[in-house]
Amino acid sequence: LLQARPITSLFPLPELSFDPLLVWFSFAAVQGLVGPLTPLGQDGIRSVMAGMSTELGAPMTPETNHVFVPAGERLWIKMSDAIRNPIGLRITRTFIKIIEPGTAQIIEALVSDPQLGAGSGKIKLSTLWRMARFGLPLLPRLAHAMLQPEAARRRFEQQIEEKLAAAHIEPGA
Repeated sequence: LLQARPITSLFPLPELSFDPLLVWFSFAAVQGLVGPLTPLGQDGIRSVMAGMSTELGAPMTPETNHVFVPAGERLWIKMSDAIRNPIGLRITRTFIKIIEPGTAQIIEALVSDPQLGAGSGKIKLSTLWRMARFGLPLLPRLAHAMLQPEAARRRFEQQIEEKLAAAHIEPGA
């Protein structure tokens, strides 16, 4: 059997633009996922990212999050704003080579594209403050986890069990 008309309703696409150029990166490439994400999985990841953004001082909800966007049962990360900024580009170049070398090559090719519209990259004091307020409290926990990984894992598991008990959910259910 053949379909007589074009397929028009597979999934909504994220916002596309070529002027300025928008660059999207597959979240699955970071996580090593080869299959699609369930709608619940997508919502969960978008909720976590919205929570992290709120903690960094840029409040958003999963519905207003336009950086992690679902399309085709996968999540896509809008990278264009980060790579337009020279500081964001430097951070992206450092980590993307480790995470996904193939994507790093593509980003390198896109950086010189005039349609990307690279910016000046001045970092605001308020941004540094939000990052410090978010990251500094994590440093002792990170050091503890690196020095005593078993104890850190037990503490994490205990915290999960406490959260589940507070929500009246049986562990392992």
